Amino acid sequence: MKCFLGTTRLVLLWRAISHVEEGLLAGLIPEDKVAEVKQAADIVQVISETVALKKAGRNYQGLCPFHVEKTPSFSVNSEKQIYHCFGCGVGGNVISFIMRQQNISFPEAIQLLAGRYGISLPEKESNEVARRKKNEREQLLAVTQLAQTFFRSQYEALSADAPAKKYIADRGFTDEVVSAFEIGYVPDEWDALASFLLKHQVNIKLAQKAGLLSISQKGDRVYDRFRNRILFPVFDEQGKPIAFGGRVVSEKDAPKYLNSPETPIFYKGKTLFGLHLAKVAVREKNEVFIVEGNFDLLAMYQHGFINTVATMGTALTETHVDILRRILGENGTAIIVFDSDKAGIAAAHRSIEIFERGLVQLRIVVLPENSDPDSFLFREGSIAFKEVVQTAQNPVHFLITQAISQHGRSLEAKARIVSDLLPVLSRLQDVILRGLCVKMLSEELAIDELVILERIRAEKKEFSRVSRMRISQTEKSKSIPLPLEEQVLSMVLKHPKKANEFVSKKLVESISNDFVRSVILKIAAESSTITDITLFTDMLSEEEKTISFRALMDSTIWDEAQTQKLEAHFETYARRKYLETLNQKIKTAEQQQDTEALKEYLLEKQSLAKKMRDHRVSILQRF
Repeated sequence: MKCFLGTTRLVLLWRAISHVEEGLLAGLIPEDKVAEVKQAADIVQVISETVALKKAGRNYQGLCPFHVEKTPSFSVNSEKQIYHCFGCGVGGNVISFIMRQQNISFPEAIQLLAGRYGISLPEKESNEVARRKKNEREQLLAVTQLAQTFFRSQYEALSADAPAKKYIADRGFTDEVVSAFEIGYVPDEWDALASFLLKHQVNIKLAQKAGLLSISQKGDRVYDRFRNRILFPVFDEQGKPIAFGGRVVSEKDAPKYLNSPETPIFYKGKTLFGLHLAKVAVREKNEVFIVEGNFDLLAMYQHGFINTVATMGTALTETHVDILRRILGENGTAIIVFDSDKAGIAAAHRSIEIFERGLVQLRIVVLPENSDPDSFLFREGSIAFKEVVQTAQNPVHFLITQAISQHGRSLEAKARIVSDLLPVLSRLQDVILRGLCVKMLSEELAIDELVILERIRAEKKEFSRVSRMRISQTEKSKSIPLPLEEQVLSMVLKHPKKANEFVSKKLVESISNDFVRSVILKIAAESSTITDITLFTDMLSEEEKTISFRALMDSTIWDEAQTQKLEAHFETYARRKYLETLNQKIKTAEQQQDTEALKEYLLEKQSLAKKMRDHRVSILQRF
């Protein structure tokens, strides 16, 4: 046992060192300051700023901000100052919430909360954390810039009839546009970039972290992530390359488009392609066009619509809208120019609610059928495109015209249109926008406004009823008692020193759940130094964190009497479980006619039976 505990301490020490290296542990911030920040920052208040929470029994509930869900499964406990999602399993305290939500390190989260609540931190520690974070970012930016230099030089070295250059020329793009977006190329080789980076003494692990290189499953080979592709560098607002998007040269290769993975310097949900070139024009014109693809953006730029950005292979996010609002100002307008196919229309539908929440005026351009910005501009030209932009619809008009286009104007179709639009209308936060929508819908379909408003009220009432029912069902499912082993974990998390008893009595060996057993062993190894259990959980694996915060959310009050009952119950459970194992050993020994083993097992069973009888008597006397 001593050997195992020693190993556990080494593992914890290794993790702690790793976390310091990554800027995730508070090793540079005094523990009393961390405690002060946690005490000042009320978790319900902090989370309520980004998640709509409703009181539900002892806890608060809302939709999880870390995964898509329709039924609230995200729970916040004010008393314990923790949160846990019963859907995706994430959980933690106010610090870990800020870390996960804003994708920042532990020290950065502490600094953010400390500044908010007027808590001073030692200047030296804060500077050291900032220095480490800055160094890592600068190193990643440097290796990405080096890769961009390589990709660009490879493209420029190609002959005019090379497939990559010919493809770009055949699409109609000029050298000026290619130069403005610094388009590159990577050869059809496994290690062209890797060899280049090695020559420049770049750390391979750093290049891998930047999303440029991959390592084989066996770990014995490093190879380029991009091969035989036209590369579009993705720049941050300052014009520094942070990622790449690759388009195949040969149609036989797959996938057709390949983007960099998310890295410490690149997040799809926070990045807009072409923003570094567009932001000045966006600010001057007070207007921004939003398209979906790289080539759509290049076509817009080439035809004079410089104030254009593109999403990075993902749906528009609230962060995207926040970025655009900052550049556009209060009265700016965003114009969505998505493809005219079903996917493009669906994307426009999804964007309406996001822009409304972001308080940015929105217009939607509906291109002719089978058109995207790229094909339309090269076929019809910029003048024709400007004419289409003049017909851009506000979200209200767009929703209605799309519904009418889909269903027609028959009596049945009108009823269907109203039914289809009710969920959208009932969720619109802006009452003026909702009123305009109702008025327009009434005029377009020749239906009395009062009838539509009554349907909206009924829809809102039903939505609220269903939401309450779902919350009730979710709460009911969460009120089901934890499995016995997780109850033990819940108790140990409340009383860390109890973990030592479970280890010394060898009861921990009867825990079949690997993650529960692992957490209890780690708590036992560090019980004398644990001052805050939620900080201790920062060193656990994601699976261990999930099961730990589920146990922490348990409403059981682990006072002395309740703790003793659980210990007695589990001891009985452990002995019964061992008795089952012993009976199986006896059966096997009988079958193999192993008399020596059989005698040993029978004596052990006799001894165990006596302990179980004594244990029952002890329980009856105590309880």
